[in-house]
Amino acid sequence: MTSPPRSKPPPRAGVIVPCTRFDALVVAHSIGMGVMLRADAKGLHGPCLTAGLSTAPLLVAAGTSSLLADCPQVDVSSGPDAWVASSYGVRWDTAPDDELPILPAEAVRPHLATVLKVALAARAQG
Repeated sequence: MTSPPRSKPPPRAGVIVPCTRFDALVVAHSIGMGVMLRADAKGLHGPCLTAGLSTAPLLVAAGTSSLLADCPQVDVSSGPDAWVASSYGVRWDTAPDDELPILPAEAVRPHLATVLKVALAARAQG
């Protein structure tokens, strides 16, 4: 006697990716979107994941993120023992482009610094 087939629950898998081909700068979603807007306005294309409105991992060239390790509000993931994890609902805000190299962290740094400065000023004004 066989059991009746059970309906499968919807998948709830997130994304866990090792940082072997890129480094990740994990920032608050609003900070990440501000950086992406500024970079896009300058013609720079950088891949970015988003999971709801919580975080936005910005992907930069492998081995370049140490430049931003001391930056406030930025979690740096770099090297084969590091990874990027996002919960259910993750999607590309800006997908990688196979024809363009991933930007080095130094190309993202001025945009990140400006967005963080504006966010801190806004928070101070309350």
